[in-house]
Amino acid sequence: MIVADLFHPARDGAGSLYTLEHFGAIRQRLASGGLFCQWLPLHQLDENMLRIIVRTFLEVFPDGQAWLLHLNVDIPVLGLVGSLEPAHYSNPWVEQRLAGSALEAALKKLALADSLRLFGQVLAGPSQLRAFAASAPLNTDDQPRITFGAPRFAYQKNTTLYGRLLALLRLGVPNPQETLGLDSKGEAKDFAGRLTKYITARDVYFHGLIAEAEGRRATALDLYVESARLSEDFTSGYGQCLSHASLQARTQPEEARALLQRLVAAQPSRPVARQMLERLFGKE
Repeated sequence: MIVADLFHPARDGAGSLYTLEHFGAIRQRLASGGLFCQWLPLHQLDENMLRIIVRTFLEVFPDGQAWLLHLNVDIPVLGLVGSLEPAHYSNPWVEQRLAGSALEAALKKLALADSLRLFGQVLAGPSQLRAFAASAPLNTDDQPRITFGAPRFAYQKNTTLYGRLLALLRLGVPNPQETLGLDSKGEAKDFAGRLTKYITARDVYFHGLIAEAEGRRATALDLYVESARLSEDFTSGYGQCLSHASLQARTQPEEARALLQRLVAAQPSRPVARQMLERLFGKE
């Protein structure tokens, strides 16, 4: 495993760590089955620089994938992951590898101790990344585009922290079979279906976070409820609605009641919203 940790692309010398030659040197040092992860601070890049880095990465790792660090629009971080061979995972891959290890407890704290939630961090597969970066030039030692282009971002006034994340979300939901090498038969097909629903709900939730950051609270709540409806496994939007309802209960009780009712309808199998509704307003 080789990890290129977060470094600001505009810092002096950092641009050389995104070059074709540097990625090539890393590939030469990977063993079979090894992984390279290049973390990218999306809040410190403009879209042109991101396209150049992705295009350069794919030149060396043509089967590269993009993974999210966390569900956050204030400091969004992307991991480009490359390997010598295409990815191939089974649906209980995480559970089999942890199997009571010390790592299991740590990953449970991060809500990543099962395959669905870990693979639910995948943002884009190789075909999506190629479409995103198709027209971008390469960043090389003799054409150091990141070194000279990245500092411009610090002087741009009409940018948002989540703009590059939003551009990547527009690529659509990645195909689990293509991106992760999941099987397409039997239980694996069912898992791929659940994963697709999970990622779809996750992306709707991201749009909710963006709406909330822009002060569009009603739209944000609509999107959180929709994310709960789309996937029973994805719980972040459900949790956001519970928090909003709890805060609204005293000052805006009717709005809180309506939100909880919508949440119950969106995900009837989960009892928490119904229990909160009964606790705050009594049985209906």
